[in-house]
Amino acid sequence: MITFDEGFTSEMIQCVCGDVFQASGTSTSVKKKRTKWREIHGNCTEQKREGRKVFWLSFCDSERPTGQQFLGVAIIEVTAAEADDAAVEVMLRFPFTHQPDSEWIAAAIKKAHRLGCNPGGEVATWEVPRDDPNLTHYTFGVLMDRATIERIDGDIKSASSSEAIPS
Repeated sequence: MITFDEGFTSEMIQCVCGDVFQASGTSTSVKKKRTKWREIHGNCTEQKREGRKVFWLSFCDSERPTGQQFLGVAIIEVTAAEADDAAVEVMLRFPFTHQPDSEWIAAAIKKAHRLGCNPGGEVATWEVPRDDPNLTHYTFGVLMDRATIERIDGDIKSASSSEAIPS
């Protein structure tokens, strides 16, 4: 006969500061750990996101034949409200592995999908400073193919070389 004096439990809690509590074990041991964690996080305040961020999203599909793997690029601007909305999903899908500020990237990928410029596959991201003068050459929220990117890169190179001061 097996007798259990107390049950086994698992808990996961996220603090408003973003830290995550996770413990499993007897009810008593989890309660002690939770109490200690709550003492540390009792005065935390919610970390407000502000402003906007711009991301370069490069899509590819490694299952396609060589030379056909690149699917395109989209430039996406994300608001703090969009990042706030994505934060819950990031926490639920990746409770212990998400990186700080990953909600911004998640929001950019979701927005690209909503705008119809996310072709699927894998995505590489790069945050572009919002004041980068090269951003004026790109159209936001559209999927750009390799030829379009190369043309824009050429335009940027021509513009910067014509602005160079002769020596």
